[in-house]
Amino acid sequence: MERGRRMSFTVRPERHELEEARRTVEGGLESCKFVLEKEKSLEVNLGASSDDRRGGHGLAESEETLQLFFNPRIDGWKAQLQKTAVNCYGEAWFRENKGSIDFVWEKFLASVTGLMLLEETGESREVEKDFSDEWMEKEGKLESMLSTEAYEDFSWQVKALVGEKLLEEHDLEKFPELTLSDVRNAGEKAFN
Repeated sequence: MERGRRMSFTVRPERHELEEARRTVEGGLESCKFVLEKEKSLEVNLGASSDDRRGGHGLAESEETLQLFFNPRIDGWKAQLQKTAVNCYGEAWFRENKGSIDFVWEKFLASVTGLMLLEETGESREVEKDFSDEWMEKEGKLESMLSTEAYEDFSWQVKALVGEKLLEEHDLEKFPELTLSDVRNAGEKAFN
């Protein structure tokens, strides 16, 4: 290699992108505390993503830790990141109030809580088609122990429809107290 020749590289995210992402996440999290207030502190780890399909994605690793990723090259990335932050906050709140999550139905209900928190903060999406086939196919796996192999990833649409039925009979704050029977009954009402 020739001495003095410069290597070309890019470091992501750029400072202004990271600052925008921080403000976006903080705004989303601020809206959450008026609906579901967490007792424990929450650490948010924020990083750049090269996923060309999503402007924001992430997960609630625990009741105290969120991993959020964003791709500022995607149109609408800030809105996607804010929704992701709200959704993950809801899951972390559920974990804090439920304790351990040992079964698929508990993980499902944690995800439902995040989606219903999106609705409560005005960020919901409309479900436009029938998802009863998916529910019928996967519903039996809800009672499985939670593991990488056993977790059946239900679509957000199925979770949203079940969540709407749960909200007809239960306050969002009571979701950690719900049972497998509550989830199944809501699914029956949503898809029959």
